[in-house]
Amino acid sequence: LTAGLAVGYARVALGNSAVTVTAPFRPQYSVNEDPQSSLDLVAEIIGIERFRTRYGTTGQGQKIALIDSGVDLGHAALRTLADGSRKVGAYYDYTQEGILYTEPAQYERGKLSVGGTLYQVGGIYNHNTVFHMTFLELEHIITYLPNQVGKKVAVLVTATDQQYNCVYVDTNQNCDFTDEVPLFCYQNGGNYVTLHQLGYPLHLVLTELAEDGSWLQLSTDTLGHGTFLASLLAANGDTYTGLAPQAQLYVYKIFDKDGASSQLLLAEAIEQALQDGVDCINLSLSVPHEELILPALSAALRSAAMANVPVVAAAGNQGPGQNTLAYPAREASVIGVGSYAHPQQYLQDKAVLLEQCVIADYSGRGTVSGSSMPLLVAPSGVIAAVPGWYPDQYMYDYGTSISAAMATAVVTHMQEWTNLQKLKGENASALTLAQIKQLLMLWAQDLGYSSYAQGYGALYMGVMPSSVETGSAPTLRRTMPVIYQFPAQIVEPGEKRKRSHELFWEFTVPQGQSQSWYLMVPDDTKLLEVTLLVDTQQPTNPFEHLIALGRCQLFLYNPDGVLVDVTSYIGATYGEKLQTSESLFVRAPKEGVWELVVVSADNLSLYQHFESYGMIRVQADALKEREMKKFC
Repeated sequence: LTAGLAVGYARVALGNSAVTVTAPFRPQYSVNEDPQSSLDLVAEIIGIERFRTRYGTTGQGQKIALIDSGVDLGHAALRTLADGSRKVGAYYDYTQEGILYTEPAQYERGKLSVGGTLYQVGGIYNHNTVFHMTFLELEHIITYLPNQVGKKVAVLVTATDQQYNCVYVDTNQNCDFTDEVPLFCYQNGGNYVTLHQLGYPLHLVLTELAEDGSWLQLSTDTLGHGTFLASLLAANGDTYTGLAPQAQLYVYKIFDKDGASSQLLLAEAIEQALQDGVDCINLSLSVPHEELILPALSAALRSAAMANVPVVAAAGNQGPGQNTLAYPAREASVIGVGSYAHPQQYLQDKAVLLEQCVIADYSGRGTVSGSSMPLLVAPSGVIAAVPGWYPDQYMYDYGTSISAAMATAVVTHMQEWTNLQKLKGENASALTLAQIKQLLMLWAQDLGYSSYAQGYGALYMGVMPSSVETGSAPTLRRTMPVIYQFPAQIVEPGEKRKRSHELFWEFTVPQGQSQSWYLMVPDDTKLLEVTLLVDTQQPTNPFEHLIALGRCQLFLYNPDGVLVDVTSYIGATYGEKLQTSESLFVRAPKEGVWELVVVSADNLSLYQHFESYGMIRVQADALKEREMKKFC
């Protein structure tokens, strides 16, 4: 491509028929005021620190595709590599955000007149006779900043060659373009600009510009998810260093400011990444479990597998049901990664005491075609960078998105190891996708949970063997669930058949863990009532209060693995009202095996407990008439 031409990648409009892809992002503050210590602990827990000390890997020469919400190019941690080259090698934007349509502007004596306002252009060169102008409305790209409602930033389009290829942004909003830096398309070696006088830095990059100057696209990370993952993966700042600091990022923005996208955009981004020659693809995203998978996305993932490019995907945050693994993590060729909570991390970053590693309740899990999925689990949270328009430079977030990025960093170090062997004159060939998955399975550390929840175990980097034999896999811990049925009713001669069926289960669930029960619901069931009750300790004197022995919530999944309903957390609380029971009601429940999951809060230790005690009561066709009317 020549400078100024619109880059050659497809743009798919989101419509009613677009199938969704999600990447939630809700960063929060941490009790840990040292962001680097948070990531250093991750590097120690997953073995990267020991691996790079042993082999000297840093991610150098590796290209990681980050298909997400874009990145903040101006963040101090993401500007350059050690050799001064760009941290972000390519930046594509597939969303509709930041697209601006221009109009010719009247030029006279070094000024442009638009809407009654004069804008200085002075001696700015324009190969064509007509200047084009437009305005960027900040509220359309950043929804979290209500003080910017109505604010517009003027944008000038010029040509230094035969086509329009140059943009000036009035960053200081003084109606003067002569004091601005010319902005060229990033794909053609362009830069970024920073808006001033907004109370926060907003960095913009030019991703597309029409040859005739009629439209352009300015891009930035309007969500924050991409910047967070980019820094975790490959930050190379003075005060914050990522897990593979010398890797180069190839950025493909498919998420808008609300964290929404489509499978079509994801498929296009994967195909473009393969064309760009990336070494690994990070997909910290998920397609909702109930969505139909489009052929275009399946084909793109097959293309990656055929090209021997590892794709690492998040297991999704739809747990804790046994059939909640998201796509594309459940695709056989993809490295699916779930989340677990590590005691050292929880203590350092959240000031919460955990007695052992626990699988995160939200982590997607399950089995696909008899194989355990996800492949493994990784630490659930960390402190990393957020865009400049956030109130702080570094914040805390958790989820399978973060875990997937950690696994991507591990794969990057493995791939670089092969390159280093070649430089040493060793007869080493690039690791195949099968070999990478084999090593991850062999290195994984067993956390003691069922394979459908932890896969082969916790992510860890061991010692590279002289050769990697594929085909054999470690033994998985499989469990056969017990399926309960309502007891048969015995009706004596002359008695009427009772309408109610009832079951009870008592439970003791450790902090941060979950327990499942499976119930066969008959086809003639009209109403299903499931009640969660937390045990209490009665006061022994007038000066004591009723104490709840735990804090937990109940998830209810239908036979298709779809979450039907969930209670709020009940039990121990610092609030004024103590709630120790809550019921869920399902009218005309689907016939088949339903899953009931009790999750004990991971911050239970804050309430001086480490286990939740209670009972589940299930009743079928048991609602009284007045309750049924209220429910209906």
